[in-house]
Amino acid sequence: AKPAAGNDAKEESLRQTAARTLNSLGVAYFEKQQFPKAIAAFEDALKYDPANPDMRTNLGMVYFQQGQFNKVVETLKEVSITRPTDQRVLTALAVAHFAEGRYNEASSFYERLAPLVPNDPVLRITLAVASQLAKRPDAARLLQQLPQDAETQAQYHITLADAYRRRQQLSAGIVEYEK
Repeated sequence: AKPAAGNDAKEESLRQTAARTLNSLGVAYFEKQQFPKAIAAFEDALKYDPANPDMRTNLGMVYFQQGQFNKVVETLKEVSITRPTDQRVLTALAVAHFAEGRYNEASSFYERLAPLVPNDPVLRITLAVASQLAKRPDAARLLQQLPQDAETQAQYHITLADAYRRRQQLSAGIVEYEK
């Protein structure tokens, strides 16, 4: 039985080494903006260590960079549970859901981010917009909590108008642009 146990430990060590090496390769490709190669390296790394949240996050960031928002959500949803305060993961998921028009889900991730970065005005604006678009009951309260200066209000209405435009709701978008 001892040789088998020794082999299992050696095999696990080799798997971890392969996963780390492929992850490092993926990071290098990402930094050189060779995104298809980075995706392949991270996917291969995850074959050796499928539960590794760092490797999963790295893969999610490449998908995010490429605008593959459904893959961002698919890749990072479990990481957001095991690492509930990881700002990169929460931000990527919030933006991905927002970009895909899933405003209720986006709001949930922006709400989780808010206490982590309490002074981020863009986060607060986007949370208010996502809540408005999701028709959440707290939308009016979130809008009232925004600073009332002209710049913040303009950013809110432009962000809302852009979202309406992306949803092909042009008349609602024009109303917001004019505010």
